[in-house]
Amino acid sequence: MGIAHFRRLARPSTGSVGLWFDDLFTACEARGLGASSALIDRIRAEARAQGCSVVWWITAEDISTARTLYDQLAVQTNWVAYDAQPEGRRGGRASWLGG
Repeated sequence: MGIAHFRRLARPSTGSVGLWFDDLFTACEARGLGASSALIDRIRAEARAQGCSVVWWITAEDISTARTLYDQLAVQTNWVAYDAQPEGRRGGRASWLGG
């Protein structure tokens, strides 16, 4: 039905650890049936079990269906994401962003 990938994230400014929620994919036939909510709930439960202070993720601004769900499950922050090329390369977007 779907997959989610997450990993631990050090938070030096707060002296805590969070979970970074990297990716979520739900099969087309499972969309709208609660699979994404169930996966995010499972990640939140894992964060609680590990004593993490937060589950954090980013998403594209134009993914309105996912953002509607995320708005129900979490609080949107004021953080702005940046991508930089490895040293020696300039400009352009990271390849995984289609650039």
